[in-house]
Amino acid sequence: MQVVLITDNADERDYYSYVLQQVGLGVIYRPDFEAATAERAPSQSDLFLVVSRSAESTIKSVSRFRAHVEAPLFVLVDHPTESQVADLLEAGADLVLPLPVSPRVLAAYYRNQMRRGGEVAAIAPAPLKLGSVELEPSIRSVRVGRRKPQHLTQLEFRLLHLLMTHRGQVITPDVIVDRVWGYTESGSRELVRGLISRLRAKVEPNPNDPRYIRTVAGVGYVFDIE
Repeated sequence: MQVVLITDNADERDYYSYVLQQVGLGVIYRPDFEAATAERAPSQSDLFLVVSRSAESTIKSVSRFRAHVEAPLFVLVDHPTESQVADLLEAGADLVLPLPVSPRVLAAYYRNQMRRGGEVAAIAPAPLKLGSVELEPSIRSVRVGRRKPQHLTQLEFRLLHLLMTHRGQVITPDVIVDRVWGYTESGSRELVRGLISRLRAKVEPNPNDPRYIRTVAGVGYVFDIE
């Protein structure tokens, strides 16, 4: 397993390199996002770990990173606000943790991410079709009827796959956060609502009057074709 560690701080580079190596991971160091995505090999890595002291400067970098790399991305940042955490997640980060992070917690999140990634990979080759909605996991796209296929971000794909594989079942926001972002604590309803809105824009003929991804007031969300 290979991790690309992105930080311009030598002390943090040495510390997190040691932590990652202790759990059996190979580490490639890069000082910034541009260097991390400049060559082919790192883009095929199992995980990218960013250690940053500035959440604001990292948000745009994460968004540009997601245009080129689909591997899981963890962001460790100094004293992020709730808004900054949400912005980083929406930009494409899979996990955002405030500094400092204990080695045990970081290792646990890594194992959890790899376990979930393995589960998705195992079913990814099989397309999923419910009514007019066709989900193609191998290229992470969705097509509804005769409309053009829409590319999905990693978070959008996880959410749609979760909803479609539990057709007719109401999924609560906390369960969505756990299955999509990999958290175990209570999630943010606003964060889920934002992702639902972006997914509806790609799936629904009329996002303002959802046909497939419906809201069950006070409970959660359900996918159906009725």
